Amino acid sequence: MKKMLIFASVLALSLSSCSDDDEGSTIAVESVTINKAGAADSDSETVTAPTDLLQLEAKVLPEEATDQTVTWSITTYPGGATTDAQKGLVTIGADNGKVAVKAGAVTGDYEITATTKDGDKTDTFTVKVEAAASTSKTLTLKTDDSDIIEGKIEVSASDVSTAGKTIAITAVEDGGGAVTISLKKSEGGASGITASGTTITVPAGTAAGTATFVASAAGYAGVTFTVEVKAAPLKTMTLKAGDAAITEGKIEVWAGDVSAVAKSIPITVVEGTTDVTISTLEMNPEGYDQITLDPGVMVIHVAKSATPGTATFVAKASGYKDVTFTVEVTEKTMTLKADDSDITEGKIGVLTSEVSAAAKPIAITAVEGATPVTITLQKSTGGSAQITLAGTTITVLQSATPGTATFVASAAGYANVIFTVEVKA
Repeated sequence: MKKMLIFASVLALSLSSCSDDDEGSTIAVESVTINKAGAADSDSETVTAPTDLLQLEAKVLPEEATDQTVTWSITTYPGGATTDAQKGLVTIGADNGKVAVKAGAVTGDYEITATTKDGDKTDTFTVKVEAAASTSKTLTLKTDDSDIIEGKIEVSASDVSTAGKTIAITAVEDGGGAVTISLKKSEGGASGITASGTTITVPAGTAAGTATFVASAAGYAGVTFTVEVKAAPLKTMTLKAGDAAITEGKIEVWAGDVSAVAKSIPITVVEGTTDVTISTLEMNPEGYDQITLDPGVMVIHVAKSATPGTATFVAKASGYKDVTFTVEVTEKTMTLKADDSDITEGKIGVLTSEVSAAAKPIAITAVEGATPVTITLQKSTGGSAQITLAGTTITVLQSATPGTATFVASAAGYANVIFTVEVKA
């Protein structure tokens, strides 16, 4: 009997211990997933501001987890929501997952996060906020009874060069009657273009630029438009060197014309038959030092004895396209003759048999086409001493032996010509 009492006591103690263990155990949270209420496997939802409550649900796993408490928060805002007031237009209940979007909420993506109390497990859900479609009526703006096309009013700077311009802005409802509007100029833009009431003023002398305005009326969508002052199209001018038009953008000066005296070239400008005042005449700094500019009187100078070279200039006048041209000192080409026969391939040949009994003189002349050219001859150093030079006559001495001498023929304004005289056996 005593043994049975001891066994019963042990069994009761064992059962009591098992019951205490079951009551003290917990099941940990492993994950949490957010969905729109009633829509499984969703990770985003698009709503329109303002909107009724959007109900989100957080599913905690395992389902038998002991503590399924979840805290809700907005962890990311779109770029435009930068102030507390802007952020406050989209809210979520911290304990119930209800999202509210108020009128005026910044559009874009809001990231909602659910965080479990047990284990800080998280999941995110994106709420995309869109602006509500406008219910406002539409205005058509007019300027001086003409519709404003593509939201732009253009004014040529030439139209306001001496007197200002006023532009009356009116509005009508599409398919309806006149609508009373107010105008407001946006910040920035051309400061001279202003609005007073429903009239825009562009003052005289306004430079090219743009100003933006907004027309508004109760119950109508605002209309934004611009007033742009556009630079007048540039006109074309014709340059003259003296009284002759500069053709193909080039003034050519023959070196022969400046062999004894410098040459001055006055530059003038016309549009048709109307004189144009040159505002500036500029010379390329990498030009040619024997061609210079006197900008005060718009005169180009070519130095005395200038050799071939080129300088570039740019003429500018207000309201006209710039004109670039060059001044080039050029040379002509001459043909040499030996006793009335052309010197071919730059060589004169003389056989020793031709000078065995007497010297041979060779008269050198030059022509440009059929026009005689006065030249000077110079013998290069070295060469055969039996070939001599006097004026424009070369002489191969009697009994000259084979040899060669080189000569240079020159004339003002002409390219030098080099040739040789060769005595052959």
